[in-house]
Amino acid sequence: MANITKVKSEKIEKVSDLKERLLKAKVIIFTNYRGEVGNSGLNVKELTLIRKAIREAKGELKVVKNTIASRAVEETGLGELRSFFKDPVALVIGYADPVEVAKALIKARDELLPKGKNHLPLIKGAFINGKILTTAEVEELTKLPPQNVLYGKLVGALNSPLYRLVNALSYPLKQFINVISSIKEKKEKEGGE
Repeated sequence: MANITKVKSEKIEKVSDLKERLLKAKVIIFTNYRGEVGNSGLNVKELTLIRKAIREAKGELKVVKNTIASRAVEETGLGELRSFFKDPVALVIGYADPVEVAKALIKARDELLPKGKNHLPLIKGAFINGKILTTAEVEELTKLPPQNVLYGKLVGALNSPLYRLVNALSYPLKQFINVISSIKEKKEKEGGE
């Protein structure tokens, strides 16, 4: 009986830990690290390469049991994500820029893994800002520039009309000052002769 209680408390702790991670996440990418049935999938070394790349983008890759993941998403109020937990799942949880985390996953998958395995992990979808993304949408997400570049472009776009407005409003004042300066110079020449 003590073993059952211990196992149950360990599962409760795992659900709680995953729930906390999911609540902090800016993006959750659902992947299948084994591929099709009968495929051996990614080995520990390959998963470690992917984990390292994702960690550099301020994320983590967690292989989780479907029952634990289902309970965790249910407890976070994200029950609609349970549909992703049908096959073996590895979650890519990003805590910073979602684009950078997705790019790190795709780059690691495409460049670090040996030929023949660079289609793994299979991206099943993602969850970002309250929206479920398809595999194609995750791939499109990786084509966006980083968040700080997007912010820079936004600030530039907002700044440009203000800069033009300031110039337009200051132009008549500059013209007036030029006229006054011309009159002053003319009077000084007339007074000097």
